[in-house]
Amino acid sequence: MAKKSSSVAPKGRRSITALSVDTKRVMRISSGVDPEKFEGLDPDAALAWRHYNIGRLLLFVFHAFEARILDEYHEAGFHDVRQVHLNVVRHIDVPKGTRIVDLAARAGVTKGAMGQLVEECARLGLVDLTPDPTDRRAKIVRYSKRGREFMKVTRRSAKRIETDFAKLLGVRRYEGLRSGLIDLREKITARAMERDD
Repeated sequence: MAKKSSSVAPKGRRSITALSVDTKRVMRISSGVDPEKFEGLDPDAALAWRHYNIGRLLLFVFHAFEARILDEYHEAGFHDVRQVHLNVVRHIDVPKGTRIVDLAARAGVTKGAMGQLVEECARLGLVDLTPDPTDRRAKIVRYSKRGREFMKVTRRSAKRIETDFAKLLGVRRYEGLRSGLIDLREKITARAMERDD
């Protein structure tokens, strides 16, 4: 079980080691820096603001979610699916499919890197590739029959994991968090679109 930690860094040097059952990793979070060992580094660089800002917290929960869902895929018989393949399957539009260049943009990787991942997913039988009718050089990536079964597992597993997370946090707090994140996503997207106009 992970130890609780305060968002206010205690004085002096102290480390918190937490074993995350979900991510199967040991995290070592330092709450203080020995200035002699880190010459030139901001003395606050290892304090709570680095580890407990919203980005790091969301990333931790994301990794925990992803580790759990991978376990569920393997239990459901998708033993050949690795974490890297999720960069493809999570971004495909249903039912029309998505071009490789758009998958790359959504995943934040190069078109070449996404092309290699898509080829792997095609070899695993998760996706089918068809020519883009508007551009014969481009390919459209769609879920294959096996990919659609994979997505059924995804839906069931995501619901189970969210139910578990809600139990950990409390249903009302979890729903408030989820609702707030949806609202924040919409507001960030709307602001970005206004800037593009």
